Amino acid sequence: MTHQQDESQLIALHGDLEKACRSLSYSKILSFADKVLALFPGDDYANRCKAVALVHLERFEDCLNFIRKKKLSECVMVKAYSEYRLNRLDDALKTIKNSGLENPGILELQAQILYRQEDFENSYDCYKSLTKTFKDDYEDERFTNMLATIAALSETQQKTWSPEYKPALFETDFNVACYHVGRKDYSKALKLLKKAEDLCLDSFKDDPNATEDQINQETAPIRVQRAFVLQCQKKESEAAEIYHTIIRQKSGDPSLMAVAANNLICINREQNVFDTKKRMKAISLESLKHKLFRFQRTAMLFNQGLFYLQAGQLDACRAKVKAVLEEDPNCVPGLLLHAAYLTRIKQLAQAIKILEAYCRSPAYCESSVFSNREGLLRVPLYLLHLYLLRLNPKTATGTTEASPPLPQGTILTLADALSLCDQLRQRLLPEAQHLLHAPALVSLRVALSLQALRKSGGAGDSAGEATSAAKAIIIDALSGDGTDGARTKPENLQFLDQCTSFFLRYGFAEEAASLLEQRMQQLAKASDPAALQKRQNLLALLIQAYSKFDHAKAEAASRDLEFKEKLSEKEVDSLENSFLIGVKSVKKAGRVAVAAAAAAGGTPKAVVAAAKETPVQKTPGSGSKKAQQKKKRKVRLPKNFDPNIPPDPERWLPRRERTGYRGKRRDKRGANLLRGPQGQTAAAPELDMGNTSPRDAPATSSPLADASSSGGQTANRRPQPSAKSNQKRGHKKKR
Repeated sequence: MTHQQDESQLIALHGDLEKACRSLSYSKILSFADKVLALFPGDDYANRCKAVALVHLERFEDCLNFIRKKKLSECVMVKAYSEYRLNRLDDALKTIKNSGLENPGILELQAQILYRQEDFENSYDCYKSLTKTFKDDYEDERFTNMLATIAALSETQQKTWSPEYKPALFETDFNVACYHVGRKDYSKALKLLKKAEDLCLDSFKDDPNATEDQINQETAPIRVQRAFVLQCQKKESEAAEIYHTIIRQKSGDPSLMAVAANNLICINREQNVFDTKKRMKAISLESLKHKLFRFQRTAMLFNQGLFYLQAGQLDACRAKVKAVLEEDPNCVPGLLLHAAYLTRIKQLAQAIKILEAYCRSPAYCESSVFSNREGLLRVPLYLLHLYLLRLNPKTATGTTEASPPLPQGTILTLADALSLCDQLRQRLLPEAQHLLHAPALVSLRVALSLQALRKSGGAGDSAGEATSAAKAIIIDALSGDGTDGARTKPENLQFLDQCTSFFLRYGFAEEAASLLEQRMQQLAKASDPAALQKRQNLLALLIQAYSKFDHAKAEAASRDLEFKEKLSEKEVDSLENSFLIGVKSVKKAGRVAVAAAAAAGGTPKAVVAAAKETPVQKTPGSGSKKAQQKKKRKVRLPKNFDPNIPPDPERWLPRRERTGYRGKRRDKRGANLLRGPQGQTAAAPELDMGNTSPRDAPATSSPLADASSSGGQTANRRPQPSAKSNQKRGHKKKR
């Protein structure tokens, strides 16, 4: 074949290849490219077309093998994208960096790879530089992807951002809603999710070929996110209904279905075990490894392990604990689950050792879970719980599997209690030391200190030291509580009431009075009825505290105390009259005079004067002699009486109300006995043809029958049995 023929054949094949490229028929592109490469193996145009066609046909492994075989160094974008789709993120990022290219496609792919690697900071920087540098038709998509990185940063690192944007796509509103979810602003998130769903539905109105399944598939992520927001707002029934609808319709990809199933497991808790087991299959797929973030995967593994621990499936729980720690060795929920598992299998010392080692590691200070108040307290409080379990004699012998924070039977010495409080202080991070003054932790430390009272029985030097230590904890908390505005918070007022009760109960009256005076000053300018009533209650406690060390202050404060209800003059007069009339010391003559004065409508003074003028007749038994008291009968107990055996609780009940009472037996032998003529009727003699002397005389009516027929309707009286039949049936004979 001559050179001219080769060129003409190549031009013809290139023409066919270009037609296939214009029609976007990638299978034809692949076949024409193979024809060109079979005749001309070094043709660059055919090599590039084949590589791109393999990518569009999702044959990524074949594409990489073809690029390596042909050594196509210029196909950087195709090679990096194939590695990205095969979840070889490190290789894809290395390919991009080695190329040195910085065109928009390469930078967008780099930002997406960093996003999948959960390097959200660098991904955000890439998208930010892209939006500033390049202006084209894909500007809205880039901005939407940048919002996705911002939402991820708000969820994982609590980053803030000023949400100034132009909503061009429904995905834009969705990503901004996810940002507000990370900021715990659920009301704004719900509004934006509703707006995003409406925009998504509007986009399908102009498409007549859109099916219901396609619409559900597009709106499924929005609805799942809305269900999550409702779940965070404690509206679990509404959230569960949305999750069940998504799972029933199968309208989402496997990762979305796994998220919905995991959230349903959290809603079920310990109740719906069968539904939870069904949802476990959806979150146990191996294909989800590359479609979810690491914190999502660890959350799902943690939920599975926790379910297996509660169900008693310890082998399965151990496997999930291992998987969680392999995914993230510093995952705090995973470490706590590991410690709970070890405690369950009676390896308490090993559980304490694991958590203590974690508290000494640098990861303890750098963990992102400590971004909120709950996370700061999670590990120290669980360690304290394990210390208490170690001191509990029941747990030490292995007779109990789980105990409350202060298990029943735990008796601490004062040294142990103070040591536990000191360890709690040491385990807290420096930025969490202020939480020692929180009401819950103060109550816990005081409870630990007062455990020494159980050891001493409430007496002795150790009891005084225990109350003094508890007092020091409370005073330290009150002094470090901050401004007066913090003390007026509703959650702190109950704590102040408990502090006052502690001071009054254990004899620290001066400290109680000082605290009550401060609270009285805060309520001095209050005018609402609830605050005034609270002020009166505090005043009563203040008088009680003053009475312990300063009677003058107590008397002065009692003048401001108001009665809850005031009596009118009429009520006072009637009270005095009833008292004077009903007094026992006034004898019969005096009572008559007083009653006459009261009946005449006299004033209370006249009634009192009548009572004074009436002489009191002394009886022989009255005067200095005391009334003779009746002698108490000596208690006589049965000979076989045992005081350790409790009496029958039904002893004082009537016999008919006791459980063992069956009633009197009745004679039922004649109950079903038939009496009287059986089957005989009044017309029987007349119908008997063998009877030669029938009764022809008509029956005469009695006067009683005539009276009853002529008068009103009366009920026939029931025949009464004789006295003997009554006795037979168990009735007593009337006398």
